[in-house]
Amino acid sequence: MKNLMPNTPLSYPIPISLSQFPSVETTKLKVVVVDDVLMMREHVAELLADTGMVGIIGFAADVRSALETIQDGKPNLVILDISIPGTAELRNGIDVLKWIKRTLPNVYVVMLTNLNDPLYRERCLRAGAYAFLDKSSEFEKLPEIIGRVLNLVSGA
Repeated sequence: MKNLMPNTPLSYPIPISLSQFPSVETTKLKVVVVDDVLMMREHVAELLADTGMVGIIGFAADVRSALETIQDGKPNLVILDISIPGTAELRNGIDVLKWIKRTLPNVYVVMLTNLNDPLYRERCLRAGAYAFLDKSSEFEKLPEIIGRVLNLVSGA
């Protein structure tokens, strides 16, 4: 299996084993989780594992590794934080969202962030996010949103 987290200057170790999730070949929803906080990636990963609905194809902690993981993995869904370390061209998760919608327009993006200002919500939804969730007050909605995306992807 290809290393999903290259050793780039902006990469962080992600000690989450992809083997704990359903095989990507047996699921219709392939997911990439992008968050710079290891504990949050683990929390999202546990939640996704509990649903049994998805196959996680990668994790990323910054813009550079997010772009590589998304390009290589071709997910159906990206769960994306706004506050991730960026590059000169793509500074944060909103820039990654815009890149995804330009490059892979059929990929659903759920923004999961602590930046709950209505302006961020509006900006992300206008840029093409399928949903915008506040980590502290709306995290429990994530399984429902994933279920909706699964239905859309599978044509149900």
